[in-house]
Amino acid sequence: MAAGIARKMFPEEIKVESAGIAPYGGSAAPEAIEVMKNGFDVDLRGHRSRGVTEFALDAFDVIIAMDAHVYAHLKNNYQVDSGRLIRWEIGDPFLRDLEAFRECARDIDGCMNEIRRIVEERLGCEI
Repeated sequence: MAAGIARKMFPEEIKVESAGIAPYGGSAAPEAIEVMKNGFDVDLRGHRSRGVTEFALDAFDVIIAMDAHVYAHLKNNYQVDSGRLIRWEIGDPFLRDLEAFRECARDIDGCMNEIRRIVEERLGCEI
C-alpha cells in the first residue's frame, strides 16, 4: 500500500519499489486492493510481494522500514545506512479485517509527507 500511495504522490521519474524481509510471494490481500482502489484510486491487482534481496538496496536514496523490527533487520542484516533508513511504526494489517487495512493506509498516507519533504530537499524543488 505504501508503494501505491508513493507512486501516486511522486512523479514517475522517482523510482518507488515495495519489498519485505519475509515476503510470501503472493498478490496483494483483497482488503488492500479494496482500500487502495476506493480510498486512493490505486490499482494493486497486479502487485506481487518481493523480498529485499531482489533489489540493490544501496541504489535507493530512502528506505522505509514499517516498524522497529524491520528497521533493525535492515540495519543488521543488510547494513543499510541509517542516513537513508527511516523507521515508521505502522502495524501490518495482514490477516486482519478491512478496517485494519483502512487504518494502515491512513497511517501510511499521514507519514508520506515526511518522505515528500526528504525528496524535495534532495531534488531542490517542490513536488
